[in-house]
Amino acid sequence: TTSNSSANPDLDRSNLRKNGDDVLDGVVVCLSGLEPDLKNRLHDTVTSLGGTFLRQFNPEFVTHLVLDEPMGPKYEFVMNCKKMAWEEERARRARETMAEE
Repeated sequence: TTSNSSANPDLDRSNLRKNGDDVLDGVVVCLSGLEPDLKNRLHDTVTSLGGTFLRQFNPEFVTHLVLDEPMGPKYEFVMNCKKMAWEEERARRARETMAEE
């Protein structure tokens, strides 16, 4: 693996490998609202580490959403999903606690 000094001169991508596997294997990224140059650099970095991209946000496949600001419909969707997951986890723990008593 080679280092891409144009993306980040301090980044040695060879240190980001695990036993020769791509550390971002299985990661699917969607970028939104970023400047084109930054999008290109992130795309190059992520794909060089084994990740993939979707141009359109599809929550069925996207594992990581990168936004320029924490706002907008994509952000709201993710936050609502996160809130629902947190509430489900809280309810599960409450059930487990009641079962132990």
